[in-house]
Amino acid sequence: MSTPLWIAHPTLVCSPHARGWLGFPGGAGDEGAEDRPKWEQIADVIRQRIADGTYAPRSRVPSVRQIITETGVAVDTAQKTLANLREEGVIYTVRGLGSFVSDRP
Repeated sequence: MSTPLWIAHPTLVCSPHARGWLGFPGGAGDEGAEDRPKWEQIADVIRQRIADGTYAPRSRVPSVRQIITETGVAVDTAQKTLANLREEGVIYTVRGLGSFVSDRP
């Protein structure tokens, strides 16, 4: 099981009702993060995990449901996160199977 999003990025602004909420908005090293949309903050965490090898090429990234559970964001926010990463070519989605890290040339 991977590290929850809120641990990897403690400045992620999310609902205090979310499981795992640590309450670190605007924390060390990322001033102004609370001014950015939540979907961008979550996408940054996923991009960082891809860059550091936590999510290898062709490995599954968190589902919409997992993002909601870990961060407490709305369904639309979680969907926008994955849609943006798909548009950037960072991930691809296989209907019924999930979203996966794209192969890098």
